Amino acid sequence: MQDACDAPAGRRDLGDAEYVRGETHALRDGLWVATGWLNIAPDGYSEDILDTVGG
Repeated sequence: MQDACDAPAGRRDLGDAEYVRGETHALRDGLWVATGWLNIAPDGYSEDILDTVGG
């Protein structure tokens, strides 16, 4: 079983630097991987980690 969800991204402001932050969570066979990202949401990243760790 594999499920993945993207947490809603939010726009933030650090003084004069705006950025976008979000999270992705993936679950497979009892393994859970949560990744956080800033300004780029790499497609399939959490799932790739599950492939590596879970075999």
